[in-house]
This record gives sequence, structure tokens and C-alpha cells, in this order.
Amino acid sequence: MNLYFPWYKPRAEFTSRYINSENSIKYIPSFVAPPREVAENLLYGNPYIPWNDWLVPVMFWWIYQATFSLYI
Repeated sequence: MNLYFPWYKPRAEFTSRYINSENSIKYIPSFVAPPREVAENLLYGNPYIPWNDWLVPVMFWWIYQATFSLYI
């Protein structure tokens, strides 16, 4: 049993936008991870948080993990 599932998933999706942005944009939908520029802000610790770009991914991962926790 993987104790880190699904808790590691959002970080992996967000950093993939920065590490391999071409494949990330191709294979990961926009509602799962924010655009590359927003992910860079997160990785570099920029204090500006564009909430309009983060709203959909945050809601998606909240619903994903809340649903997962209901069935544990």
C-alpha cells in the first residue's frame, strides 16, 4: 500500500509544468495544474499569488482528495 497516494499527486503535477512544460501541457489538462509561469512563482517562492489561475486546480485537487478520503 502506498501511503503517499494521493497526497503526492498535486505537487508532481505542478512541478511537471516547470520541469517538462512541453509534455506537461500536452498530457496534463489545464484544470489539474496551473500555467508554467504560475508554477515558476510557486517554485521560486514569489509572494505574488495569482488566485484566478490557481482557483480551478485548487478546487480540482480539493474535490479529488475529499472524494478519495470518503472511501478510505
